[in-house]
Amino acid sequence: MELTYFLGGEKKMIKLNGPYQDDDLEVTIVKDERNYTISVKPHAPLKIDSVRAFYHHDYNKNEFILSNGYQSWTTSKEYPVNGKIRGLNNIPKSVIEKHALASYGDYDFYHYKNRAGIIHSYSYTYIRNASNFKLLGSLDESNGFTVFEHNTKINQINIMKDFGGLEIDRETVLLDVVIETGEEIVIDDYFNLIKAESKMVESLFGYSTGYYYGNNISSQAVLENIEIIKENSLPFDAFIIDEGHQSKIGDWLKTDMEKFPDGLNPAVTMIHELGIKAGIYLAPFVASGDSELYANHPDWFILDARSGIEWGGHYPLNLELTPVKDYLRSVFDYYLEIGFDIFKLDFLYAAGLAKTSKSRAVLIDMAMKFVRECLKDKIIIACQIPPFLAIGHVDVVQVSCNIGKDYDGKGISRYLQRERISTKNAIASTIYRRHLSKSGLASCSDVVVLNDMTQLSSSQKETLQFVNNVFDSVVFVSEDLNLIPTQAITDLYGAFNKTYKQVRVVTHKSHAIVKYVGDSNCHIVDIDLNTGAMK
Repeated sequence: MELTYFLGGEKKMIKLNGPYQDDDLEVTIVKDERNYTISVKPHAPLKIDSVRAFYHHDYNKNEFILSNGYQSWTTSKEYPVNGKIRGLNNIPKSVIEKHALASYGDYDFYHYKNRAGIIHSYSYTYIRNASNFKLLGSLDESNGFTVFEHNTKINQINIMKDFGGLEIDRETVLLDVVIETGEEIVIDDYFNLIKAESKMVESLFGYSTGYYYGNNISSQAVLENIEIIKENSLPFDAFIIDEGHQSKIGDWLKTDMEKFPDGLNPAVTMIHELGIKAGIYLAPFVASGDSELYANHPDWFILDARSGIEWGGHYPLNLELTPVKDYLRSVFDYYLEIGFDIFKLDFLYAAGLAKTSKSRAVLIDMAMKFVRECLKDKIIIACQIPPFLAIGHVDVVQVSCNIGKDYDGKGISRYLQRERISTKNAIASTIYRRHLSKSGLASCSDVVVLNDMTQLSSSQKETLQFVNNVFDSVVFVSEDLNLIPTQAITDLYGAFNKTYKQVRVVTHKSHAIVKYVGDSNCHIVDIDLNTGAMK
């Protein structure tokens, strides 16, 4: 084990195999076959730079390794033992900076090796050999993200904690890892250990304006789709008014009056008259550079970071400032007063971009506690968040990136950051993050597609629907319902409502083979992740 820390401005490192004590601190290590725990008691305030432990595993060529990505949009899937995770190393620095690619993920604080056999995973990982699993998982991510880095060439797993200068002045658990071996049930057992008592959303079949209309949303489109739901008694539980209703990202108190000349109230009233829940999209922790919020309060922002390329680039708010919290509280109160029941919150990883004495995990954890405090008992759907920091704070977590108009993008777009729009990556992440539903969270992907105006093949759309129906407890449709047969919605709802039992997944090269019991029969579905074909 290695521990690096700063005391009085001096950087120090100690290597140890057991308990340790000196003038600076005391280290306690508890290690057995199932647990690995490291605690530090400082004798004076100090900053933790990093902690690293090592675990031996003899890899063989038949094994697969799970990489759970940093945030919801980061591709998550199994890799063969000679697999490689590509960072941004081959992308010109000018492109990275222009489009703020690094801030989406972990590129600024994890060193991508870009070598075969080096596979890293956040919060938990497993090694699978056929139906046998060895799982390593963190029991607490609130003070720093745990990174499991597999080095299959030297048969070692480096277990690291992302502290980034976390200041401590009392005894603190730095690493708390459980190790389990057995069949797939051990993964469910692990998630039961970290499960939060929350207002679990058992299931939700919703409509969203997001994918189909994007930023081109309008009051007319919203009201027309609500009317179609009413006329045809479509079985939706919720209607989400997605991005584009605001004048600018960050100016959440100003509705775009060209799109919604009468505001949002008429739509919410009509949604509630259907007897279903009304939802709204917000990206509360960021603002665009052309927003009034940014122009009027530049001191509220972390100016040396941008959190995304959409809408001309976002700048993250400094959530430790009281005026910022007051503003966000007024934003949430505004939409609560209108009557929204569901809050779809995006770009939540941006809360961790500030460079302070707190770690990324601490900053995001604090931000989500604040959000829950503001929204009380309303349903929160968390998007672009490190999934483990959604546990206990929200009701639904998006487990994948957004889908695209085609399967995996074109040209250079498919070689950009791991957090990008991709139907292919969304399907993979939905499959391999399926166990998150055991954590007290409901899971959702982006949307299913029913229209014929995309470049997705009928087989790819079928696969997308199947994966969302089997693995998600929340499914959204985003269409112009004028163009979709009523029966298509009814059939999708029927498939979503099926009971899927004993679901198991095995990987063979680029294929995910899903085995499940449905309608009292055993089914096997072979999904080619490279093409999206299903048989």
